Amino acid sequence: MCVACSDSVGGVAPVGGEQATTVELERFVRRLHLDLTARPADDDYLSDAVAELEGEARAGSGAVARGALADRLIESEDFAQTFVDELTNRVYGGEDPDSRYTLICSVTRDEDPRCASCGDPPGGDACAGCDCEPLVEIHADRQAVLDAAADLTAGRATTAAVERRFAESTALRGFAAPDALADQLFELFLGRPAEADEQVNVASMIGGAIIPGNPAGLLFHRHGSDYEDLLDILFESEVYREATVSSAFARYLGRRARLAEMAHFAAELDGEAPEGVDLRPVIRAVVSSQEYFEQ
Repeated sequence: MCVACSDSVGGVAPVGGEQATTVELERFVRRLHLDLTARPADDDYLSDAVAELEGEARAGSGAVARGALADRLIESEDFAQTFVDELTNRVYGGEDPDSRYTLICSVTRDEDPRCASCGDPPGGDACAGCDCEPLVEIHADRQAVLDAAADLTAGRATTAAVERRFAESTALRGFAAPDALADQLFELFLGRPAEADEQVNVASMIGGAIIPGNPAGLLFHRHGSDYEDLLDILFESEVYREATVSSAFARYLGRRARLAEMAHFAAELDGEAPEGVDLRPVIRAVVSSQEYFEQ
């Protein structure tokens, strides 16, 4: 367990030390709100949150109160939008994904014979207004990316499911050759470069097996024949779970997770769940910790 959670109750709810001052509580609330929602807390929220924390601290439940405060923020639309905005910046290098989709749809509209009868795009939206198969698929792909924050808020998607949408997106796949895309997938979702043999195998799966259904590559001791198999392997792997834990520690504590912390939190994430792992409980544990509070 981390310094954040080395003394714990209820598994990962850290025990506080001496009762905090009002100034320390205000600092914590401001930082927590800004970290989780990407905007400052207003005066009403600040005063209500500090009063709640002070009351619970007097009752000996300060750490529990920090966790409850974090829970409400993590369940909010603002948190989901912040998570998706940061993911968007990371995956698309700060570029608006819609501009990438506009380019892809414009080229498809002009060049794909199946879209020859589409005509001019309505309202300048190159991805809409035509029922040809390529544009229908790209439009659905774009909509899944645009709906990511709402689906995360509503519980229709986990953090891993959202990240997978971005990995599947034409706006990522359509702008890189297989070798480059292999490197991007590792850097973006595993937090490290692909090793030489990993790059070869991943690029082979991106290209797809010559005979459909046959293995095209091997990654993390699993064979895959195409891009969907590759993403199954990647997002269900222990390597991915560890990478997500590392990302939470780096984002909110500014340091790497220690070996014991990594082992604990990675084990807590269910990599075989149908909807994929969800990082939010780990984020909650980290930001309600004594270490986070004292920074």
